Amino acid sequence: MRAQPDTVITLRAGDLLVLPHDASHLLGSPDCGVDAVNQAVSVPYSEAKPDDATALICGSFEFDRAGPNPVVAALPEHMLLHTAEAPHAGLLGPIIAALEHESRQPGEGSAAVVNRMAEILFVHLIRLHLDSGTQAPGLLAALADDRIRRALELIAQDPAAKRSVSELAAEAGMSRSAFSERFKQLSGVSPMEYCTGWRMQQAYRWLADEGVTVLEAALRSGYEGESAFSRAFKRVIGSNPSTVRRGGAS
Repeated sequence: MRAQPDTVITLRAGDLLVLPHDASHLLGSPDCGVDAVNQAVSVPYSEAKPDDATALICGSFEFDRAGPNPVVAALPEHMLLHTAEAPHAGLLGPIIAALEHESRQPGEGSAAVVNRMAEILFVHLIRLHLDSGTQAPGLLAALADDRIRRALELIAQDPAAKRSVSELAAEAGMSRSAFSERFKQLSGVSPMEYCTGWRMQQAYRWLADEGVTVLEAALRSGYEGESAFSRAFKRVIGSNPSTVRRGGAS
């Protein structure tokens, strides 16, 4: 027996759909009897007629390195933008038009143009998602709050600094208890858990991209030795720091 898709999204001309977590999906139109087995997203084209042709521009994003990405992790399963109704439609239209032109008539340097345009498009999509106020708990929801963002900026300034909850609360202009409650409500973790996660994400970059020693990564992260650092790294990242340094983490 074939299962119906969990979510049905109807697209219109000019719509932009992004699947941040690579959700499985099925494209189709209502007259095709859209149906799916273990599909997360199904997209019928309600405006398409039997004799009409539907043009799609598809692409994907890849990051230069592996490891946790808190921005992507905070994004929903799918993000749909009706470009004609978007606050920045005047900016998005030319970007999408340029992508379409380069994909239809590729020339010298087209790959570089498409890559940059896609990056700009993604940044605009993140901005609109932040403006919507519909973020699930995670980094984006925390960044959207002015007071909590000030605390996040302080944490980012120096991964090795041992920040107390009271110090972060003062930076946010809040009481310690109110800050802790608001921080966890928005980010999904406690302030100290976030601090540790941030340190480990930076340590991952130092190990994978710069090839620093495990001891150097530990010292940069505010640890006095490798042992406690390695345990925290393994707990947060899921791999040993020495494995990441050798390029063996996926």
